[in-house]
Amino acid sequence: MMQSLFFYIIFIGITKELIVLNEKLLVAIAFLIVIALGQSKLSSVIIEQLEARANLIKQQYEEYFNSQKTILVELANFHKIRANNSNNNTANELYQLVNDLILKIKSNNQAIANYKIQSTLYGHLESIKTLEAANLTHLQNELLKACAVQNSNLRNKLAADKQGKLTQDQKNKIIHRAIERLATHVA
Repeated sequence: MMQSLFFYIIFIGITKELIVLNEKLLVAIAFLIVIALGQSKLSSVIIEQLEARANLIKQQYEEYFNSQKTILVELANFHKIRANNSNNNTANELYQLVNDLILKIKSNNQAIANYKIQSTLYGHLESIKTLEAANLTHLQNELLKACAVQNSNLRNKLAADKQGKLTQDQKNKIIHRAIERLATHVA
């Protein structure tokens, strides 16, 4: 009733030109219409959804309560059976249960320790691998430099022999000494 009265007042205001229609006013009117319709239509939908959720929660609570009740009845029956048996069996069962739990905890801790050790070793091996690769690259570069120096020295000595002053035996000795220097540099 209140909403229809509100719309009639707006309609009369527009027709009598008491309310001047511009963009801002049209947006405000559209907003008010959406709010009014949303309140009337969506409130029932929201209430239905809340009631459905409440029923679901109530059903889940009843299922949980019934399962707890069943478990308690079974535990009471189990306790009566155990009480009728000797008390010594209960102590032995409790001791066995504690030992089983200790073994499970130890195996779990051992598995965790093994994983930590493996991951630490893997990390160290990866860092060693990286360092070794860097060292190998450095050694290769040094070897190439040494080879280049020895090669240039050998060329200079052999180039000095354009007139044929060096015998083949002397040339072989020069090459042999260059190879020995290169081998000592690599080692």
